[in-house]
Amino acid sequence: MASNPSAFPCGLTCLPNCLISSKMGALQASLIAVGDDGSAQLVRTFLASYKQLCLSPDYRTAPYTPNIALPALFDFLMSAKYAKRMVADGGWTYCSGANTNETPTLFFPFLKTCPRCSVKRGIKPSVKANKPQSDLIGEMAVDSTILVLAALLHSIDPRVVVQKSNVRQGDVDMVIYDNDMIVLGEVKSSPLVVYPLEIQLARPMTEVIDGQPSSKPDHSKATTQVDMGNIALYIPHIDLHIPLGPYDGQWPYPRLIEFVRDPQNVAVLISAWNDLYETYVAPRQGKRGRQDEEHLRWLRCGCGGGVDDSKNAPGLDRTDDIKKGTYQVLKFGTYYKEQCPKR
Repeated sequence: MASNPSAFPCGLTCLPNCLISSKMGALQASLIAVGDDGSAQLVRTFLASYKQLCLSPDYRTAPYTPNIALPALFDFLMSAKYAKRMVADGGWTYCSGANTNETPTLFFPFLKTCPRCSVKRGIKPSVKANKPQSDLIGEMAVDSTILVLAALLHSIDPRVVVQKSNVRQGDVDMVIYDNDMIVLGEVKSSPLVVYPLEIQLARPMTEVIDGQPSSKPDHSKATTQVDMGNIALYIPHIDLHIPLGPYDGQWPYPRLIEFVRDPQNVAVLISAWNDLYETYVAPRQGKRGRQDEEHLRWLRCGCGGGVDDSKNAPGLDRTDDIKKGTYQVLKFGTYYKEQCPKR
């Protein structure tokens, strides 16, 4: 939705004596909508199926509450954005499937370990990670947060507009407004888990070493043609493989949208995310997880241990984000609200 000067209750419509009219005018000029593309459709489709789940008889006995379902949606969307932005012919890891009774597979992991072997074999082989740079993660997180908020608020009141600022390093990341109100926001969000990509192989890979064909070493680097491969999104701890098809311009959204159109698939995604969340909160609640649950921690961002740096920890583990967020609340009040004649 484009910025509407008549709807924005500041900026161009500020009173003559407003001390922050130039600041609000610049903010208004910087506002852009997060595009109505495949990612937005994925959010709307997920939420439509989630609504059906909430109306089902199983709602009270399953982990479908918003505090679980919405972050599950956020991480699912971030997984799609990671895949869209980072997938390449190079950067894949070959896993032979040893001691798993499964087929040889190429993985495109975003953390520095094999997703299958860390879960099913309890080992953490070091592999190449395909994680975006921090500023790109921040950009995708802002867009994902806004998409989810916009879809939720639109279902409550279609007149409410949610937009982001295109000014990097500015005071305000996003705004929520209608004719009578404006909310300034700084977004601090990062995923708990980002699911890897996979391509299952018909046979083990080989390579030539010293003039002789040999089996390709387990967990070695590999390349493939992503526009020809049958790529899937892989959720290892529940053995879920979501077919995405070969890479093209719209990939991976059409197949993901089709998947979440079924409320039962959304239920599976929410439950799978909740499994990982419970292993995340257990140590903080003084609980001791089972051995198989311990393996799940290597699927989580910020798990440490050489797999993923703790700087990328999700939620309230980012103490610097807590401090920045607290400061921004004070700054918004002092620099904006208190100086606005309309209050």
